[in-house]
Amino acid sequence: VNAISTLSDFFISRLSDWQALRGALVGCLALLHRKRTVGSIIIADVKRLLETFLQNVQVQSLAAADRKLCFQILNYILDHYPEAVKTMVWY
Repeated sequence: VNAISTLSDFFISRLSDWQALRGALVGCLALLHRKRTVGSIIIADVKRLLETFLQNVQVQSLAAADRKLCFQILNYILDHYPEAVKTMVWY
């Protein structure tokens, strides 16, 4: 297990904790933006991030700044990891 996977696990787990949500959103966005040359998040973690996000984050109830972070995360995933969305199981 490398440091990026450990950080991914931590930030993804914090998405279900409303008290730590802003920090988790910032952390997830930072992991998504990392360059591949310095170690980037793997597709399996992107899928887990997306599933946890969709299950736990109530975007409409957040402040505008946090809603913007949510939009940036979803936009980045759609632009750079479309295969994560295509292979999701929708309930």
